[in-house]
Amino acid sequence: LVLITGLFVSRYISKTYLCIAGMILATAVLYCIGTVWLIISASLDPVAAMWAGMIPFIPGDIAKIIICALIGPRLKKAVERL
Repeated sequence: LVLITGLFVSRYISKTYLCIAGMILATAVLYCIGTVWLIISASLDPVAAMWAGMIPFIPGDIAKIIICALIGPRLKKAVERL
């Protein structure tokens, strides 16, 4: 998951929409893995697993993705100057 995000951000740091796309893709992969895990380990049906492990976290994850996409390039530039 870090690999997916890292590839997008390192290649497209100046293109905010592509950084956001990479973070969304990585988050979607994480949601899929987590949902499958809940289906198997907790014997939940797919809808219940999504409600337990994915849907409640979407608003917070969207906010974090936007914040990271806006602040990330500035932080990268600041770190590079050190």
